Amino acid sequence: MEAIEQTTRLAAPAEEVWRWHLRPGAFERLVPPDVSARVISRDPGVPLTGRATIAVRRGPLRATWVAEHEGDAAAMRFVDRQVCGPMRSWRHEHVVRPRGDGCDYHDRIEATGPWWLPSGVLRRRVAGDLAWRHARVAADLERHARFPATPLRILVTGSSGLIGTALRAYLASAGHDVVRLLRAPEPGAADAIVWDFQGPVPPLDGFDAVIHLAGANVAGRRWTAAAKRDLRASRLGPTAALAAALAAHPPRALIVASGISYYGDRRDEVAEDDACGGGFLAELARDWEAAAEPARAAGIRVAHLRLAMVLAAGGGALAKLVPAYRLGLGGRLGSGDQPVGWIALDDVLGAIEHVLHRPLAGPINLIAGWCAQREFARVLARVLHRPRLAPPAPRALLRLALGGMADEVLLSGTAARAARLIDDGFTFRNQRLEQALRSELAR
Repeated sequence: MEAIEQTTRLAAPAEEVWRWHLRPGAFERLVPPDVSARVISRDPGVPLTGRATIAVRRGPLRATWVAEHEGDAAAMRFVDRQVCGPMRSWRHEHVVRPRGDGCDYHDRIEATGPWWLPSGVLRRRVAGDLAWRHARVAADLERHARFPATPLRILVTGSSGLIGTALRAYLASAGHDVVRLLRAPEPGAADAIVWDFQGPVPPLDGFDAVIHLAGANVAGRRWTAAAKRDLRASRLGPTAALAAALAAHPPRALIVASGISYYGDRRDEVAEDDACGGGFLAELARDWEAAAEPARAAGIRVAHLRLAMVLAAGGGALAKLVPAYRLGLGGRLGSGDQPVGWIALDDVLGAIEHVLHRPLAGPINLIAGWCAQREFARVLARVLHRPRLAPPAPRALLRLALGGMADEVLLSGTAARAARLIDDGFTFRNQRLEQALRSELAR
């Protein structure tokens, strides 16, 4: 049996660290980015008492994990033990101990792996996971501490997507009441509001803020005329309908997703006051932002998040690139000179929290940095410890295979900076590309 321990000194009071663990979303925030974990069932008393059943996937390995929990709230301690799952044995003790104005955050795991897993590999993997979890808790608590502790009631659309899923857990673990707005009912989402943006408007009053992330994937398929119509329809109509509905019961803020592609293909670094560029994506972003006009006219603070490529292991462009790069097939696209703007998923969440609490309105660039595409390929290959064996992908071949999508998504790019966020005091945790990739890929 391996015993692995980690203790971290946190600046947050012990009571706040303990409360964080009891809130909805805390479990999801503690899952490493290279692991997929879906809660199948969870007793109401978890983590202090009861069972939780979780579907877990790490790489090609899949398992169902059933854990029994017991805890002592007065001692700020709880333990989960594997009842059945992939390990021969597992006991995980979590303890928060007051220390001065802060606390000691302690984990101890006693585990015996399956017969085929060497004990040294198990120890390194568990120790790495604990170090990552402690860093995640410290970072989340530090960010939350910068804003008032008063809980907000927040409505989120696009809550099943890459950003929406992570945002729900992040905001809930901060103590906010997060309500999902769904187009159709979903199992296990009984407390959600269902509206397809076309029928009768459900009650949307009583919210402090609305975060609108819904929209079809831009790079999901070849851009036929029908695909372009779908991309516009998934953004413009729902945004206009939501903005009009909110005008009757105005929240304090409406935060709407947009894209850094608003500026078009730009090699000179742009900021929020620069003009809209040319091309389908630029026009789509422009019209998407304009669709929120009914909310602005009603006096609602409206902010548009002009997002760069979001780096995340669990989805988006990076998740599509990693399999090819692991095979050594990553490389240059076209000339490789086109700028690639990027931002780590965790910084997206922090930026949205910042915009929620600060009086920011209008366009806000969410981009931590940018580099030439050939440099992005080089750094990603290095982080994955893989060679780049593929020859450069010719521009003509990419256009033949993907049409206009290749021109605007793969062969063009935008060099931009997050001027308004930075001027307002926001700090990106991942300011270098390699740092961001290692953080999001748990490398």
